[in-house]
Amino acid sequence: MTSRAALRGYLSFYAGARLAFGLVLALAIAQPLALIPIPWLAKRAFDEFVPAGNVTALVLAGVAILVLQLTHAGLALWARRVTLDVSKRAIARMREDLVAKFYALPRTFLAEADRAALHTRAVEDTERLDVTTNALVTQFFPSALVGVALGIVLLSLSPRLLAVTLVFAPPVLLTSRFLGVRVRRELVAYRASFEAFSRGMFFVLWKRDLTQAQAAEEEEIARQGAQIHHLRTTSGRMAWLATAYALMHGAVFAAAGVTVFVVGGRDVIRGAMTPGTLASFFVTLGLLRMQMGVLSSSLPQIVGGRASLEAVLDVLGLPSPAPAGARRHLEFRGGLRLEQVVYGYDRGAGPVLRGVDLALAPGEAVALVGENGAGKSTLLNLVLSFGEPWSGRLLADGIPYGMFDIVSLRRRIGAVLQDPLVVRGTIAENVAYGTPGATRAALEEAARLAFLDVVLARLPRGWDENVGEDGGTLSGGARQRVALARAILRRPSLLLLDEPTAHLDLSTVHSVIGNLRTALPETTFLVVTHDRDVAQGCDRMVRLAEGRVTDFFPPRLERPESAMLARPGA
Repeated sequence: MTSRAALRGYLSFYAGARLAFGLVLALAIAQPLALIPIPWLAKRAFDEFVPAGNVTALVLAGVAILVLQLTHAGLALWARRVTLDVSKRAIARMREDLVAKFYALPRTFLAEADRAALHTRAVEDTERLDVTTNALVTQFFPSALVGVALGIVLLSLSPRLLAVTLVFAPPVLLTSRFLGVRVRRELVAYRASFEAFSRGMFFVLWKRDLTQAQAAEEEEIARQGAQIHHLRTTSGRMAWLATAYALMHGAVFAAAGVTVFVVGGRDVIRGAMTPGTLASFFVTLGLLRMQMGVLSSSLPQIVGGRASLEAVLDVLGLPSPAPAGARRHLEFRGGLRLEQVVYGYDRGAGPVLRGVDLALAPGEAVALVGENGAGKSTLLNLVLSFGEPWSGRLLADGIPYGMFDIVSLRRRIGAVLQDPLVVRGTIAENVAYGTPGATRAALEEAARLAFLDVVLARLPRGWDENVGEDGGTLSGGARQRVALARAILRRPSLLLLDEPTAHLDLSTVHSVIGNLRTALPETTFLVVTHDRDVAQGCDRMVRLAEGRVTDFFPPRLERPESAMLARPGA
């Protein structure tokens, strides 16, 4: 990505902030104006007030210098306040766009992507950009303007001493160029090391059970420890370079100051310069050194910000489907049809579904039966538009997928996947997730139909029980009932149940399906299972084998009524 393209992409987040940036620019120009009179006051103090013994004038000059310094600080503080307001809004928009992009990216991309790296883009890189903006606008630009103004003052005071000072400019420029390249190279290494560290911490926290089940704690601690020490090395080099950068600049300015002291002192002794001029030159040089210190400290942040900007814009530039608003809204009533659908996850490995034809009428209950690996869950993923068929098509109420806003379809679908999805929070928050504004009465009705009320009765805090990360404080059956209650709450037109006996016993599944068919008579049911006994509560069974619909079977009619009336336990 070119620097110009990166800058255009970055400035797009500041649309509508021209007035604020105009104010910041005005404040940046005003800051050096507040400092320029200080050398003149110092010159008069040493050339006029001190020799004349005018203590009052000397005190007034000192007060004026203090007022000018405070004015400069106040202008800088005001500029920072405005910049923070504008930059924080821009970074917030950038983060919102990243969240929207993550939801818009194809599921296959996220399945293969380095999620730790994406997490770093959304969190670390945007924070670094925030820091960079403030360094650039409130430190670099004002300090550069102040530096130019102070350079003009030095020229007016003594061209000879300024020429002596400029002898030290080439070392400063060469040092900046050399260390700038080093900082950028080390930053790349640091970013890679940090992402590896972040990925490792995600693994430690999310795959702890796997590690302990395999008794691999010792190996995992050693592996993560190696990465931690690598991060220590790369971050240490970054910090050392920043310190070396500042110290080198300080040493050069110190050498320049000593040279000015000697050359200027000799000129004062010879009568070629007044003591006030020399003192004023020293004061101005000290102010310039302070501004150059601000410049040098901001440069590493600016260099790092450019790399972060390119990384964030690369993510935002990833291709994704058309936004939902670009398609028509669908009032889905539960009719679903698959026509000659062929789909797989890897074209090199061949399709999982091979020409599937399947139709569900509104209000019908269909059991999709098949062995493990037959493609049942894959078919559900396609219904939810988690992927696009290689060939063939899906239709909702006779309208092909792609012709309507897929979000409007998903809002009318309740899905209980084989691995129940539960997020950190309370049970009430989990059941209401995706259905904002749900009343307590609606929550309780959904819990009753899912037999979640049995679980709630045994929890000390009931609805307010915290489920922990990924529902770690709940059993598998309780998590499935939470997911089922969440799906029921929105009164869906289509309810997808993926392997309901994975965490619930057969009697409970029969009771749940029976209750739901009574409470939701217009809802279409698609129940995915490898157990034909589960299909007893459905109108018909469809067999999926080797990615094809091969046979249709009627359900067994001798469904035990006791199963329908049972109130299963937890």
